[in-house]
Amino acid sequence: MELSLVGLQNAGKTSIAFLFWMTCCIYVVDAADRDIVPISPTELQELLTKPSLNGIPLLVMGNKIDKSEALSKQSLVDQL
Repeated sequence: MELSLVGLQNAGKTSIAFLFWMTCCIYVVDAADRDIVPISPTELQELLTKPSLNGIPLLVMGNKIDKSEALSKQSLVDQL
């Protein structure tokens, strides 16, 4: 299995770490980063094409939704 870590400042756009097993996939979007949110659907679709994630439950989370500059929950859902 593999784990994608997206948005790490020092590691580049996407960093992949390989795991021996995975029971779920958690995809976290920074709702306050309006530059990242528009590319999140593409990153999520790319992640979902990984054969190692077939049959694995997926949880999509909006982080920092409480910040004043963050997208609303509905806007985030609509964009994803």
